[in-house]
Amino acid sequence: MKKVTTKDLKESLTLMLCRKQDDGAGGWRENWRNGPKLWASLWPIIGGDGYHEQDPGGPMASQCGYVHTLPPPRYRVVIRAGINLPPNSRFLWHLRQESKYLLLVNSPVFIQYHRFLSMVMVEEKKWENS
Repeated sequence: MKKVTTKDLKESLTLMLCRKQDDGAGGWRENWRNGPKLWASLWPIIGGDGYHEQDPGGPMASQCGYVHTLPPPRYRVVIRAGINLPPNSRFLWHLRQESKYLLLVNSPVFIQYHRFLSMVMVEEKKWENS
């Protein structure tokens, strides 16, 4: 892996914090709000995502054979260490034209003498924050 420096952390991310609220019927409802702003490096991960032609089923089939659905984009994300991330973390990635939601796939791993955290995230469809 490429050696990362703080100069490489050029992408703006906002950690989304989950607050559980009682729904009055013995359950709860998740309410997401903006948390701290972080700087990160993001690299797209291409291939090797476990998607195979032999996977059964799919949303569509045609007379020409199976029509593949594309898996959601995955990214290798690196942030500075020193923040405790909840296991079901979501991030809001601020781009020029739009924002994208990223969902944590694996537990963050310390890299480079515990200076940075490296993790894999998957792009998530836009969701309602109600």
